Amino acid sequence: MALYAYNRTGSPITLAAGSPVVTLSPSMAPPQPGPAYNVTSKLTPDLSVDPTNGKLSGLTLGNYAALQVQVSAGQVSYAWTSLPEYLTPGLYCASPIPLQIFTNTNRPLASAVDMGTMIFNSDDGAPNWSNGIDWIDSSGSKT
Repeated sequence: MALYAYNRTGSPITLAAGSPVVTLSPSMAPPQPGPAYNVTSKLTPDLSVDPTNGKLSGLTLGNYAALQVQVSAGQVSYAWTSLPEYLTPGLYCASPIPLQIFTNTNRPLASAVDMGTMIFNSDDGAPNWSNGIDWIDSSGSKT
């Protein structure tokens, strides 16, 4: 899944955080979204707590708060894309999102749940998503 950012103003706008710095092209009809810009790799969290796995940089909570200010001001919007596309009004989540926990053997058939359903797979130690046919992991591989 990719995360896209959209400028909702009539002027170029630089995101409040991100590495490298991202400047979004203006909207031709504000407040309608401008051209999509893939920011998936630019807005990764700070995972420096896991240097063993080579995760040494990323954004902090303060960086995400600055991005949220732009969303709240109506300057920028974000959307996760995949099949289907799930639009998100912002980057803020007030509380954890509880997931049902399953193993490979006791999870429902992917075709028996809505496409986009997310579960936590305790065998994989990670979330899985239904594409309506198979269970998919975060790399897009069947699991």
